[in-house]
Amino acid sequence: MLSNSGQAQSKIYFNVGTNFTTTYFREGFYRLGVGNRIFVTDSDYKSKTFGQYWNAELNVETRINKILYGVTGLSISQSGYSNSNVGNISGATLFFSDFDVTYLGIPLLLRVNFVNAVQVDLGFVGRIPVRAILEETGNKGNQFEVHAKENIASSLSQFNLGGYARITFLINRLTLAFYATGGQNILDSNFINEWPLGNGSQSLFLRDIYPKFKYQMIGMKMGLRIK
Repeated sequence: MLSNSGQAQSKIYFNVGTNFTTTYFREGFYRLGVGNRIFVTDSDYKSKTFGQYWNAELNVETRINKILYGVTGLSISQSGYSNSNVGNISGATLFFSDFDVTYLGIPLLLRVNFVNAVQVDLGFVGRIPVRAILEETGNKGNQFEVHAKENIASSLSQFNLGGYARITFLINRLTLAFYATGGQNILDSNFINEWPLGNGSQSLFLRDIYPKFKYQMIGMKMGLRIK
């Protein structure tokens, strides 16, 4: 219940934004001199396309003391990648992998409010994958071509908890925020047997992402205090 008096005073914000960068990498993979990154021949799992992955959230801010607030609510966020790989010495790109995930999230944040002009949020977001479209093609253009496109949300961890940091600038009721967040997913052990490209030689997802991966997102949001 919202209250307009005392320490329980609450405010409601609506924000919408997009990622500047979205990065995927398999947890625990290490290559000397490179570090915790994926080795690929001609591309990587990092998107820098502004506006490709969107997010929106409704936040409820509840006052704890003079400068500290608790923040929760609901969010919808997108992440993913688009990658390809050279499969032969002729240089033809034969393997394609595209992954797009939509998460329903619940933020659990602690907010520091500086003179009602700058807010700093730190905490966690619990995310549930509601849609995860994986589309892959192997050996494209020859007699051994295989293609699959499915919603694999049920094969991902049904809940993952990721860190979240955000700085927000307030201008009257308008907000401009910059954020960094991430998380991880574990795939069901049966996925490798169920995926049509499941022998691993044709699937970049299985080669570079399975069975446990992390994702990172950096972006911006604009919003409005609606109460």
